[in-house]
Amino acid sequence: MLAIETATENCSVALRFNGEITQRQQVVANGHSRLVHGMVEQLLLERKTNLRELDAIAVDMGPGSFTGLRIGIGIAQGLAFASGLSAVGLHSLAALAIPIENSVVLSAIDARMGQVYWCLYDTCNGTTPLLAAQVSDPQTVLDVVMGIKEIHSDRLKAIQIYGVGSGWNAYADSLPPEIGDRKIEILGNHHPEARNLFPLADIASLGSPMQLSAAYVRDNVAQKSGNHKDP
Repeated sequence: MLAIETATENCSVALRFNGEITQRQQVVANGHSRLVHGMVEQLLLERKTNLRELDAIAVDMGPGSFTGLRIGIGIAQGLAFASGLSAVGLHSLAALAIPIENSVVLSAIDARMGQVYWCLYDTCNGTTPLLAAQVSDPQTVLDVVMGIKEIHSDRLKAIQIYGVGSGWNAYADSLPPEIGDRKIEILGNHHPEARNLFPLADIASLGSPMQLSAAYVRDNVAQKSGNHKDP
């Protein structure tokens, strides 16, 4: 399987072939379309294979950069159609939570304009969302999270809560430092990575590349801040 990640500044491509995973990534302000094709070619050459020997292509469908999502999905569709492969779209916030096992994870990506894309996950058995991915101002996050009964249940109430993603760097003073009596441990400016799409793809349903579409979350996809350039 090939995985393509362009939802944030971290442009990455990963290849899983015969059980071995290789990845290329680069953090850039823009230019994702230029980088992805080169990364795909490098990975295929290294493994001495080609797209037709793969089973499917996975791509991050968001939320994230509007332009970045369109680039990633467009490239995934083009490669899948040309090679007769199935495809699957996966969520950036879940990809952020994947490496943090046996925890409660609050994934947050900077959505610009004073907002964050965010979701809360239970990673004790897979990566289970405890609510739908949403976009809001950082101050609203605590109010919503405190109303989720699951994280206050006997099963989860003693488990460590982690905060991960660029939203924590952009709005560290506004996002909740704790939930109830549990301090949130911040893991820094992590980005989704292509290799973290594989565990999500393994439990998802593959389909036609025609079915791929971006999960923008924010309704007004045309609105952008004046000082932000999408990848």
